[in-house]
Amino acid sequence: MAIPNVGIDAATLPEGIVFIRERWFYADYTKRYDEIEKKYIKLKSDEYYKSYWSLTQIAYGATDKLTVVASFWYFDSKIKSGDDVGKDKGIGDLYIFSKYKLLSVEKELNSGIVGLLGLRLPTGDKKNMPILRLGDGSTDIGVGFAATKQWGRSTNSIFGGIWLNNKSDRAIDKRHEVEYRATSEYELVPKKLNLQMELKGVWFEGNKERLLELVPGIQYTPVFPLTFQVSCKVPIEARGYFKYDYQIVLGASFAFPVSHKTIPQKSVRESQP
Repeated sequence: MAIPNVGIDAATLPEGIVFIRERWFYADYTKRYDEIEKKYIKLKSDEYYKSYWSLTQIAYGATDKLTVVASFWYFDSKIKSGDDVGKDKGIGDLYIFSKYKLLSVEKELNSGIVGLLGLRLPTGDKKNMPILRLGDGSTDIGVGFAATKQWGRSTNSIFGGIWLNNKSDRAIDKRHEVEYRATSEYELVPKKLNLQMELKGVWFEGNKERLLELVPGIQYTPVFPLTFQVSCKVPIEARGYFKYDYQIVLGASFAFPVSHKTIPQKSVRESQP
């Protein structure tokens, strides 16, 4: 699912508001999972796996309860590890999803429950270097739910979702992918600076691969509605594929109305798709 820099909340964009965010990711993998020994092995001094990718998200408030989002990925990776030697770059799979408010809390714009429905289209390359995972190769459906509750300056959210992988000869991942998150956000400086912390988990391929990460982050709004974000993903439990010591994520976002409506500052700054 398309997500904020840290977490998935139950907020939706106000009607007529467009939200655009660019995010940049970088990971330098240091270990490879050994299926025979059932543990991670450190890459040799002459081995490497480096990956950079970017995510462009465009969201629109179709109504106050319904937000639609399109996510465009671009990857640039290179690897030299054992028999895997090569590089690949290009667009990834296209994600389109909707976020619908199922339950609202009076006087709390971001509290409530939302349902998410997503579609993953196989636009990413999977033939050149499939180990680098630019694309999955199948058209998949995702469903999920998020709940959020505010307490003063603190906002806490939980999320659970699943990608129903289409089993076909073209698909790389033939098993469903489950994702879950718990996020806390604290408004350190009102309307300016937020501190964020997330526990993010994902497992797929029948739990042959899984990852549990702790993700601290900072969100800064110098001039509304321009916002910058920095976060760091730190694995605390993992199995399968490759593993990094940490992953850096940077983000910048902006929102604007497409009608004569004004932008509610609290809603747009916190109601990220």
